[in-house]
Amino acid sequence: MELQEKPNETIQTMPSKSFFIDVLPRDIGLADCILDLVDNAIDSFVRHSNIDVMNILLENSPSRVGAENSTASIIISFSESSFSIKDTCGGITIQEAKDYVFKFGLPEEKTKTYSGRGLSVFGIGMKRAFFKIGRLIKLISVAEGKEFQVTLDVNQWRKSAEWDLKFDYIKEAEKGSPAGTFVSIETLNDGIGARFQLEHFKNQLINRIRSAYTLFLMKGIKIEVNGEEIRSILPKISMSEELSFVRKTLKFDGVDILIVAGLTPPDDKIPRGWYVFCNGRMVLEGDKTDLTGWGDNMPLFHSKYNHFLGYVYFRSDDVTILPWTTTKYGIEKESVVYQFALQEMQIQAKPITNFLGKKYPGDILAEGIFEKKIHESAKAIPLDELPKQETVFVIHKKPRGEYKVINIAYKKPRDLFEKVKNCIGRAGISAKEVGEYTFDYFVNKEC
Repeated sequence: MELQEKPNETIQTMPSKSFFIDVLPRDIGLADCILDLVDNAIDSFVRHSNIDVMNILLENSPSRVGAENSTASIIISFSESSFSIKDTCGGITIQEAKDYVFKFGLPEEKTKTYSGRGLSVFGIGMKRAFFKIGRLIKLISVAEGKEFQVTLDVNQWRKSAEWDLKFDYIKEAEKGSPAGTFVSIETLNDGIGARFQLEHFKNQLINRIRSAYTLFLMKGIKIEVNGEEIRSILPKISMSEELSFVRKTLKFDGVDILIVAGLTPPDDKIPRGWYVFCNGRMVLEGDKTDLTGWGDNMPLFHSKYNHFLGYVYFRSDDVTILPWTTTKYGIEKESVVYQFALQEMQIQAKPITNFLGKKYPGDILAEGIFEKKIHESAKAIPLDELPKQETVFVIHKKPRGEYKVINIAYKKPRDLFEKVKNCIGRAGISAKEVGEYTFDYFVNKEC
């Protein structure tokens, strides 16, 4: 068989600019894009301050010591015609800007050396956010005594065959200038300015930031949205001499895993679930689906489990092996490290769901009175103030004599007794048990 002559032709594999400008941003919401820009600031904060927020959960020293002295801040502002984000978190060096900050995709060799325990994973967040929001972008950064500016006119850049950007200027930073980055975006895309005008959007963004960066807020970083400072809020865990909580640490293939779980206080009326963090960023908030095991070796979530609260924390120097999605607002369930953690989550959750099942059995309310007393007598403890030693969820029952009791005796017509017994649905129930049942029913329903 005669060999074909090898053709002297090149097959083009260069991506299209329109893919990055028009297609890639479709897969992410506007709030997620803004959070990607916050991630960049947090990355600088982590690198320059050597902060590891997992220590809030690991160390016995108070996590907020020195937080009030932090100078790191992120200020977000937007209106019908513009968007800006300004931070004092350390800035971008000229070399970082040249080598990878503006690249589409983080170079493989930089995933560890650049990110460390930060939040930059895929190297697309900042550029995707720019294209989602507008068409004229200016970035100014101060770091290591130098200041530079880069301007990206998206419409002009689209027309050019060049992919590279150029510095507008590089100069010595003014004395006393804080190290940080300022991004301004004008010529907003269709519909973006209208979204920025909605109070609902502002509130949604504030809630997302409060959730995603709550541990960083606890560490002292300041974040503002249109002049409103955001405060950290995390559900508390009930604890007492009788009621404990779960604390379990694991390691898997370069990832540190911490599981903390227990009960929220009785006055917490919000249904909770699992809260999942990767390198300090919350990627799942109050999940009650099969993604965190509900209905899969755990019962389907039900209102009687509203007080279940679980925290799972993943930490690694290699951000690419953490089980988060590209939007960082979800979990890659098929991740090997996540499947490993999920098995342990289900094991540690079982005694907690069993306790809540006894507290709210549904058919015989009297069975849940002991669990109810235990729960209501516990104190609400913030996550960072819980004891740091490993423990399991255990109920330490008091001797029966420690509870003050009173005997109640009364007489009722037999026909009414039989009627109540039939309503309860237990033919062999005694008069004493009927009395206890009806008393407990009244306590649960009316008191």
